[in-house]
Amino acid sequence: MTAVASDFDDGAMSLPMNKLTLPPDLCEDVDRRVLLGGFVNAGDDMRQLIRSDARAPQDGRLRDSLASHRSGGDSVPGNDSR
Repeated sequence: MTAVASDFDDGAMSLPMNKLTLPPDLCEDVDRRVLLGGFVNAGDDMRQLIRSDARAPQDGRLRDSLASHRSGGDSVPGNDSR
């Protein structure tokens, strides 16, 4: 399967569409993720991957900040469920 823009159109959004062509092995991975991951369609999966990728640098900065507080002995505000 070659993924194209029509495969990523969920019909509910009127957003600009981008064409994306994937090699067969990546198409199989996307199909598997849709089946196992509870995504509506390939577009839903791809949007989630892009959002996760965009958050990664921010998440890394947060981890670094928490690690520096912990190594310095400072307390880190958090949600303690005890």
